[in-house]
Amino acid sequence: MNNIHDPFEVWNGEKIQLTLKKLCQIIYSNDSHVMPEAFAKIEDKPIERISADNMLLKSGLRVVFDLSWNVPEEESYAKISKFLREGIVIFSNRKYNDEKGNPYPVFEVSNPWEAWITLGNYVKQLFPMPTIGLTGSAGKTTSTMFAECVFNERFNTFISGLNGSNYNTPLSIVGQWILRAGPQYTFHAQECGGETIDLIETSARILNVDGFGIGNIDTTQHIATYETPENLIRDKTSFDRFRKPDTFGVINLDDEILKTHKFNSPIITFAINDETADYVGKNIVQNGELLEFDVISKNESPVHIQINIIGKHNVYNALMVFAFAKKFGLTNEEIQRGFLKYESVGIRQHLRRVGGRLLFMDAYNASVESTQLSIKALEELILPEKAKRIAIIGERKTSNDETYDINFDLGTKLAQFEKIDEFIIVGENDTENPAYSHVLYDGAKSVISDPDRLSYVENKKELATRLRYCTKSGDAI
Repeated sequence: MNNIHDPFEVWNGEKIQLTLKKLCQIIYSNDSHVMPEAFAKIEDKPIERISADNMLLKSGLRVVFDLSWNVPEEESYAKISKFLREGIVIFSNRKYNDEKGNPYPVFEVSNPWEAWITLGNYVKQLFPMPTIGLTGSAGKTTSTMFAECVFNERFNTFISGLNGSNYNTPLSIVGQWILRAGPQYTFHAQECGGETIDLIETSARILNVDGFGIGNIDTTQHIATYETPENLIRDKTSFDRFRKPDTFGVINLDDEILKTHKFNSPIITFAINDETADYVGKNIVQNGELLEFDVISKNESPVHIQINIIGKHNVYNALMVFAFAKKFGLTNEEIQRGFLKYESVGIRQHLRRVGGRLLFMDAYNASVESTQLSIKALEELILPEKAKRIAIIGERKTSNDETYDINFDLGTKLAQFEKIDEFIIVGENDTENPAYSHVLYDGAKSVISDPDRLSYVENKKELATRLRYCTKSGDAI
């Protein structure tokens, strides 16, 4: 509690409690800002929920920042107008009128996005603690969950995600901090995702990290919104530009983009193949449901790590966290205990037995790369003799014109997984764009000619029937 820096007294001893008056004190640099008359009577009323998205409570004083830069103007206007009719208070740089043409009262800000960042900066500095930002194209959430387990051996670690979810954008990072932060936390490990230009940069500006980690950079992901590979790389490496003097980075030396990128920060490296890295993963074994490997470094004897997770690719995620933990002074024993406490949840790398079958679920925010990693993990499982490996893959749903190419290309990539006995593609007919129907299946069929290895189902009921009657105890799905 002694470290709290809170000039506007938003911490009430139990939680962050904002009011319109306090929000204005934070947002507006001009001290002469006058509270709009429409809000004067409620300026000290506690705000029940403040947001920049749609996750709002049904009652109480609610505040929304109008961040409509990535939404079509007509759609955005309709959404914010609906909020205003519901009595939600809006911070915006646009004017809105009711059905009679009368203006709605709003808080005017020249740039709502920058106002949200200002709020984020304020609430983040309430409770000073070491903070690391984790980003990349795949493995971010797993790395963050690893970090929570490991750093909890010495700290009380705050991560934005709950139960395997990944609140990883500037909108949800600030929102979750307001909802759940407090002086009980002594370490912050934050996943940071990017889908549009400058999204990770904004997170970097808010978080002011002590260290950042980048697991990999795939320039094919979100390229429609980033427009160029250069824009994507620039955003993924934003923590290196928005940094304190002593901020350091942890990067994957097996990733060619990261290996050749010119960082300004001191860099710690990890790898599996490049033995010049500071921390190298060796002797990797998938021992049933337990992933085991040794961490080799120049300064000490090999450290043996065990994690209850499937997939040898997770060694990269673990090596990143190992490097962070060593930098922050954790002992090898603390790190080993922390990794052993990891448990998968929900539909993210979750392994369980159902009806004698081994069910491996890894479908949360699946990308082309993570789909391939999941199939590879299925190949690595040790199964009883004559047991089958069955991969069920859904068509990628994207919001850009590359949907067809993404799904067809993923289908053609399935040929490399020779240990998979059967691929079942799950899709649906696209009545608006018939050419988009069965695209993943068509791509797979172009490289897999055996009908016993490739099939297509259109709904979950059909899939459930197939799995019930066409699989047996011991199979991995």
